[in-house]
Amino acid sequence: MYLVTSREEGGPKALLESMASGIPVVSTRVGMADDLGGPVADMVNGQAIASLAGELLADSAARRDALAHGLETARQHDWSRVSEQLYEKVYATLL
Repeated sequence: MYLVTSREEGGPKALLESMASGIPVVSTRVGMADDLGGPVADMVNGQAIASLAGELLADSAARRDALAHGLETARQHDWSRVSEQLYEKVYATLL
């Protein structure tokens, strides 16, 4: 399980890497975590994150769902897909 307890954070690279590796993520709404969706919780303190992490570890069905959603989220943000979207939305209009 990858826990992100930051109040400030940059992009979602580590979140996507965790999701692509099949590691469930529990995170504060920081950086671009909200944009990725999935098992990202709006937590305000470490105790709440620890509680959610404990629930995820104890519930195998919830864990499987989090893993499946995380893998799909990582696939949607794969560079091959992002580069196509960037081309279509930005560069194609300039050509």
